Amino acid sequence: VSQSRYGLILGVAALVASMAVMSGFESTLKMAMADVTGHVQVVKRSRVPDDWRELEGRIRQAEPTLVTSSRFVFIEAVLAREGKISGVLLQGVDPDRINQVLNLKGRVVTGSEDMAEPTEVPWALIGKGLANHMNLKPGDIFRVVVPIAESSNPSSFKRQVGEFRVRGVLDLGKYEWNERFIITSLPAAQTLAEIGDRYSGLILKFQDVDYARKASFNLTSVLGSPYWVRDWE
Repeated sequence: VSQSRYGLILGVAALVASMAVMSGFESTLKMAMADVTGHVQVVKRSRVPDDWRELEGRIRQAEPTLVTSSRFVFIEAVLAREGKISGVLLQGVDPDRINQVLNLKGRVVTGSEDMAEPTEVPWALIGKGLANHMNLKPGDIFRVVVPIAESSNPSSFKRQVGEFRVRGVLDLGKYEWNERFIITSLPAAQTLAEIGDRYSGLILKFQDVDYARKASFNLTSVLGSPYWVRDWE
């Protein structure tokens, strides 16, 4: 009987420990997602120009707990330096709102998250894995290459090269992000991709990160098919 009790105690203790580990992992992952990509993203399904302020107004009317939003754009590119090549993903965010929708200050390993200081070469924040692989540190300049379709022949591409200066190295909370994620200003990303004032969508921040799932379901219904809504989960 005593052995059975000890076995039961050990089994319960193992279960409690496992639940604690999983709960901690989920909390860590949740904060990483919310810090780097926001609580909710509203992604445009088409390239038709629209007024993002009108879109933000519709979202706020449907979800009054919205704190703020920011336009963003995603760009696939290639970073080449010192004989090394790496596929990267650039996330361009409105520089006036980036620190309102994202929480990057606590993820700085070295350098700074502040990209407001004027500079001739656009600032960029990079993951610590990419920094190690490419031997980059704050103040260094690196180049990325983006393939852009020719307007006269969509099946033909030209290479667009952009320069960025490292402002800070971040621990972004996920291995794949640390290895290939770059955050820069929205205008710098738009210029690199030659897309004018177009953007991919809006990053949203709510008063409560745990409310994001409910908000995303509601916004999916309110905004309809022109938009794809995804929360941090």
